[in-house]
Amino acid sequence: MRDRLSYACIGLVLGLLVATLLWWLHGSGLHVRVRPVGTWRSELLPWLKFGGGGGAVAGFILKERIGDLMGGAIQGAYDVETSGRRECDVPRWLVFIVLACAVLSVWYFVKR
Repeated sequence: MRDRLSYACIGLVLGLLVATLLWWLHGSGLHVRVRPVGTWRSELLPWLKFGGGGGAVAGFILKERIGDLMGGAIQGAYDVETSGRRECDVPRWLVFIVLACAVLSVWYFVKR
């Protein structure tokens, strides 16, 4: 029973970390500066409650496999976030030309 409780504690900590990550990726954490100061706490608490509680229950039931479960959750979040990204289609020579023009225009207007 002691080992199950220790795995439940590990699941709780990992669940809190995953819940915070998912809260941030969901968009709530990215818009904290736009909203009033006190609202982010009320938005984060349900994520922490359910993420930590779910991690603790999963840790109690799954024991040593809780790390695999949480690792899979983090890998899934990473895959979802990076699935739509691709390499830049703009050629490098064009980027250098645009940057050179920007630097020259700033230099011209500063020297005036």
